[in-house]
Amino acid sequence: MSATTKVCPICKVEKSTDDYSIDKYRKDGLSARCRTCMATYWSAKRAAAKGDAPATPKAPKSTPKVAPDVESIATRDLGTDEAQAALATAADVAKRARMDAYNEQRRQARAAARLANQSV
Repeated sequence: MSATTKVCPICKVEKSTDDYSIDKYRKDGLSARCRTCMATYWSAKRAAAKGDAPATPKAPKSTPKVAPDVESIATRDLGTDEAQAALATAADVAKRARMDAYNEQRRQARAAARLANQSV
């Protein structure tokens, strides 16, 4: 990839920089999405606002990475449906732990900011 081309994160195609709009807030000075993908996005959004069509769904988040041996053991021991439920529960627990850690980090940052404002 050279300086005159860029890969669109939506369509995953390497295109000329002429195919991207200007965005002065981005490091390279160009929008992240190509003009074609942006046109598709805004057309779907306008259609959804009018009620003509449903909004384009967001890309599904990747499934949590669980070691394959854990999945096979769970399937063998619990059966397919029960294994899927157990893995989904484990993924929910992991997601909740990440959210709690993030929230705690934000609380600490806010507390530090309050202390800094009090000392000034």
